[in-house]
Amino acid sequence: MVKTGDWTIPDLIGYLVSVKDDLSAAEVSRLTVTNAFMKEGENEDPNKKKTRYRASDLYEPVDIFRQLKLPVLDWGEKPKWKSTSEEGGLTIDL
Repeated sequence: MVKTGDWTIPDLIGYLVSVKDDLSAAEVSRLTVTNAFMKEGENEDPNKKKTRYRASDLYEPVDIFRQLKLPVLDWGEKPKWKSTSEEGGLTIDL
């Protein structure tokens, strides 16, 4: 998924949630250092290569972090971000 770029952050996290019980500690560790996540409002030009970040370098996509002009995870509009969901929890863990 990371190599092709033909996916969204919710797609990636949804997949990881579906296989999380099968992930080894080494795989989870590798995910925490992988630049696989995009920042909101960056790289809007479709002809330009998208910059990716570690999940730990980005904040939850909520208004308070946007207002503070912090780098926010580009979650998109659907599904709606919920920090209490399995997807939100896994993203925060990463």
